[in-house]
Amino acid sequence: MDTRLRKILVTAGLVLLALILIAVAVYAAAFIMLAPMMQ
Repeated sequence: MDTRLRKILVTAGLVLLALILIAVAVYAAAFIMLAPMMQ
């Protein structure tokens, strides 16, 4: 296994994880803001 390739894979994985966390946070914030209006 090439060390550089492994580093690229780890970096890509961390970026993907960060994007997923940001998407979940935005979705949760939007849900919290919109929930009172729907009632």
